[in-house]
Amino acid sequence: MKLNKDDERLFCKDFYSQKELAKAMGCSPRLLTLWNTKGILRPIRAGHPYVYMTAKVKEFYDRFGGFDLGNANKVDAAIRATEAIYGKKS
Repeated sequence: MKLNKDDERLFCKDFYSQKELAKAMGCSPRLLTLWNTKGILRPIRAGHPYVYMTAKVKEFYDRFGGFDLGNANKVDAAIRATEAIYGKKS
């Protein structure tokens, strides 16, 4: 999955459920789980479900927009590539 940094349709809400964000990003919820596991897009717990804050999604796009993040190896490569610019992931 290649991210498009100019995709403004993601930034019209304050937060998204995993299912809503996956649909808006055109990916599967499983891919969001991978990104959470790798620490590059973390949800917060709001009651029972997890939600993704729009501000965190914007940070994710700023850092990883333009990278193919479709599997664990590609995510690891993107993390290594961005560490030189942004430092270690938070």
